Amino acid sequence: MTAHYIYSGEQGQFCEGLYIDPNLLGTGLIWKIQGGYLQTKNRNANINGAIDDDESRLFELKKVDVETSIEWRLKTAETASIVPQFKMVGRIGFSQRDFMPVLGGLQPLSDPGSSPQARLVKGLGTKFKFYRVGLRVIYDDRDYKKPVRQLSHPSNYRFPGRIVTQFGDQFYFARDIGYPERGGFITLEGDWVTGPDRIEFYKIRAEAARYITLFWKNRILVLHARVDKVRSVGDGFVPYTELIQLGGNESARGYTRGYFRGQGALQFNVEYRYPIWDYSNVFLFWDEAQIFDHFGDLRWGGFHSSWGGGIAFRTEVGLLGKIKIGHSTANRFLIGFTMSQAF
Repeated sequence: MTAHYIYSGEQGQFCEGLYIDPNLLGTGLIWKIQGGYLQTKNRNANINGAIDDDESRLFELKKVDVETSIEWRLKTAETASIVPQFKMVGRIGFSQRDFMPVLGGLQPLSDPGSSPQARLVKGLGTKFKFYRVGLRVIYDDRDYKKPVRQLSHPSNYRFPGRIVTQFGDQFYFARDIGYPERGGFITLEGDWVTGPDRIEFYKIRAEAARYITLFWKNRILVLHARVDKVRSVGDGFVPYTELIQLGGNESARGYTRGYFRGQGALQFNVEYRYPIWDYSNVFLFWDEAQIFDHFGDLRWGGFHSSWGGGIAFRTEVGLLGKIKIGHSTANRFLIGFTMSQAF
C-alpha cells in the first residue's frame, strides 16, 4: 500500500493512494484499488495547457477518481516476470469533476492546439460525475532473452546491467523494462463512460512499440505508434476534461502538457538510445503527432513535429528518471523531467 500528498499553496494540491493484493484469495489474480484527488489552477497544469500563453484565460479543476481493477496473467509461475506475458485488466471506476473558469468566462477557445470540439470547452462552469467500466489487453515481450543451460561466465560473476536467475537446469535473464534491447508490446484498451447530465461516451486506444538493436550492441532504435479516440454516444457529450491530450514528457515532447486536445490523437515516435554508463543512457527522439475529432479529419499535413534528446537513469530492471530537452514550432527549448517511461 502506498500514498502521498503534495501541497502547493494557492496553486493547488494533489494526493493519491494505491493498494495491491498480488494474489487475490490464492487465485493468482492481482487486485488493485486506487484513488486520487487533484485541485489546481496552476497555469502550467494539463487543464490549462491550451491557454498557457493567454493571460486573459485560466481554468480551475477539482477532480476525484476512484478505481478498482482485476488483472489476469497467462503465466503465473516463478518465471512470470521474466518471460513474455499476455494479460487482461478489467476495471470499474467513479469520477467527479468541478471545472470552473477563473479568468475569461465561458466563451469558446481560439488556441491553435485545440480541435473544433475542444474549443467548445464542454462542461466548463459545471460540476459533474460519471462512472466507467473498461478492459485492457496487453502482450509484452520487451527485452526477453531465451534462457540458456550454460553461462558464458561463472555463476558468481556479476553481469553489468543484467540479473541472471536459475530455475531448474536453465538460467533466465531478467527483463530490463527501463532499457529494452529487443521485443516489444501491443496494447488494446477500451472504456465505456456514463453519468448524469448527458455524459455518455466511449474511449479506445491502440498502441505498439518495437525495440531493435541498431549498428552496435546496446544501441537501440525504438519505433512507437499510438492512436486514441473518444466519441459521444447518442445525445451524450464528452467533457473537455476527458478529451485526448498531447504534449509534455511522453508525447509531442517539444510541446507543453495539454497543448493539443481533441476527440482523437495519432502519434508516431522514433527514439535512438545509446548507453554511456552501466545505469544511464542518452537518447535522441523525433515525434510526429496530430489531434482530430473524426478519423476523416486526419491528413498528412496535420502532423506537428518535435525533436530533441536527453539522459535517462535506471536500475538493472527499471527506470529511475530522465531529463529531456525538446524543440518545436511552439517552443525553442523545452526542458522536462519524468520518472515514468511511456514506451
